[in-house]
Amino acid sequence: MTDENMNEFFDVDDEMELPIEVPLTEVTHYPDVKSNVIDDYDNARTSLKHLIEKGERALDNMVKVANESESPRAFEVLGNYLKTISEMNRSLMELNKDVKDITQENAPENVTNTQNNYIYSGNTEDLQEFLKSQGKKLPPILKEQNA
Repeated sequence: MTDENMNEFFDVDDEMELPIEVPLTEVTHYPDVKSNVIDDYDNARTSLKHLIEKGERALDNMVKVANESESPRAFEVLGNYLKTISEMNRSLMELNKDVKDITQENAPENVTNTQNNYIYSGNTEDLQEFLKSQGKKLPPILKEQNA
């Protein structure tokens, strides 16, 4: 469809201009992100610890039921529940690690340790003379050899 056909179809003039209004957006100032992270961490940690505690109490009951029923299905469910509780504990530890990584300030990104190894290619007599001229004390083993 061409522009003329569309104009006829919609019964619109070619030169019709619509006013364009652009709404002004307000600048949003976010509160301290670090405090949000710490608040979220506290909530998540509390929830995980609560779930782990309830899970441990329920686990005791599940062990009793599995022992009394001696049903393979009960032991299977018990095994899956143990796995779930261990995963919650792992999640709690990962949460601690993640928050530590996020809140850690001034951490060196790339630590480079430079070790310079020097090789002396002279004889020990020259080395001892050099050390004496520098005012360095000779180790006891070299004093014995020098005497």
